[in-house]
Amino acid sequence: SGRSISAVSRVTLPKSISLLWEQLEFHTPAYLVGGAVRDLFRGEAPHDWDFALRWRPETVQALGESLGYHVIPTGLAFGTVTFLTEAGPVEHHARAFPCLGDSQEGVKRAAAFRGFSFVP
Repeated sequence: SGRSISAVSRVTLPKSISLLWEQLEFHTPAYLVGGAVRDLFRGEAPHDWDFALRWRPETVQALGESLGYHVIPTGLAFGTVTFLTEAGPVEHHARAFPCLGDSQEGVKRAAAFRGFSFVP
C-alpha cells in the first residue's frame, strides 16, 4: 500500500509514486500540483500525478537519475521533466512556482498564483 493523503481524501498514492515522493522529500519539500489536486478535492482518484520542487528541472533530473529513475527532459525550457515509475509517468513542474527560492512566503505566493497545490 502507498501513502495516504487523508487531509484531502481517502485516496492513496500508488506504491511506486509514494516511494518516489519519499525519496525526493528526503532532499527537499515536494508539492503535489495540477490535476491530481483538483481530482482529490473532487473526491475522485487521480489519473496522473504532477509535483513541484523548489529546484530547477536540470537539478531534479540529476537527482532522479542518481536515485535510479529514468527521467525524461520533456520540456526543460518550460521547467518540466518526467519520471517513469511502475504506476506511470510523474511530471515535475518547476514553473508551478514562479519564485524558486526557499522561503515559505514565496511558496505560498506561488501556490496562490498557480492554483491548487498540496503538501501531503
